[in-house]
Amino acid sequence: MEDALDSLLDLPLDPSELRDGADSDQESDSEASNEPIPPPPPLQRFPSLDAAWQSLQAFAQGNGFAVVKRRSRPDRQTGEVQATFGEWRLIVHDPTHNHGGASASSLPSFRRAALKRHHNQIAAMLHQSLPPRQIISILEFQDPNTPIRARDIYNLRHRLDMGLLGGRSPVDGLIGAL
Repeated sequence: MEDALDSLLDLPLDPSELRDGADSDQESDSEASNEPIPPPPPLQRFPSLDAAWQSLQAFAQGNGFAVVKRRSRPDRQTGEVQATFGEWRLIVHDPTHNHGGASASSLPSFRRAALKRHHNQIAAMLHQSLPPRQIISILEFQDPNTPIRARDIYNLRHRLDMGLLGGRSPVDGLIGAL
């Protein structure tokens, strides 16, 4: 877990300013762009592979797509990252794409990164027994572009509960507590 997680924010929230997060998944998924995805900026050089990867992911998120480190067809190559004299550069072989960008909430890697950034804050709200839809409303109030979905909050709550139970079922945890 990353040490530099966001600290808890004590914002005075007026419940009337929060919108119900129950339908936020459907709204954010419909925000996908029909504009073509632009190729990454050419001729950039990076000091390390990690710096190149982070730059590419930042560009991807801003343009509605994600980049993964695997291929579904090993013989198909549309780009590569090369090391030349201690510097890394991105080479795009085929800049065309057959559809527009997607919303950030439909890309799991962006949702995971946002969930990681807000982990402590969300865990504290779950500890206070706030329902996931209200947590989503608070997160959207703080950042209207948050890609986190209610399902991500439910899954995090489950992982936190399983961590408290030591991997046992709730019934086994109750029996062990007696």
